[in-house]
Amino acid sequence: QDGAVVDETAANAMARTVSTSRTGSFQALGSFKSENGSLMLMQAFLYGISALVIVAFLTVWTVQRTRDIAVLKAMGASGSYVLRDAITQAAIVLLAGAGLGGAIGIVGGFAAAQAAPFLVTPATTLLPVLGIVALGLAGAALAVRRVTTVDPLIALGGN
Repeated sequence: QDGAVVDETAANAMARTVSTSRTGSFQALGSFKSENGSLMLMQAFLYGISALVIVAFLTVWTVQRTRDIAVLKAMGASGSYVLRDAITQAAIVLLAGAGLGGAIGIVGGFAAAQAAPFLVTPATTLLPVLGIVALGLAGAALAVRRVTTVDPLIALGGN
């Protein structure tokens, strides 16, 4: 009857079956597990490639700013100030880019949901954006760290 409480264990024992969730039943299918594994691997590679592109961009950007950083250091700026300054600039660029990309992804997801099954949740929209920003900030810190250790006189081309 509608709203009746069912004792799953007793029902399974009587019917000699095993009940599971929808996700559990999908995971029991070898083809689904294989397909899902392939998709997750592709997603991991995409995140890895995105992180590498972001780190490469921020490294080139930082190396191009070596003379500016050297001037700051020559004027007495501490390494931590230079690091904070570079991380702040990288955060602005990363948040703008990831925010725009996330917004485009959400709009595209809602459009795709009209034609195909597509799930738009915080886990599928916000977590990737936050992950890309975190990876980008880590990459920016690594890139700036190398440049901040350079002697200002050498970076400015002095003898």
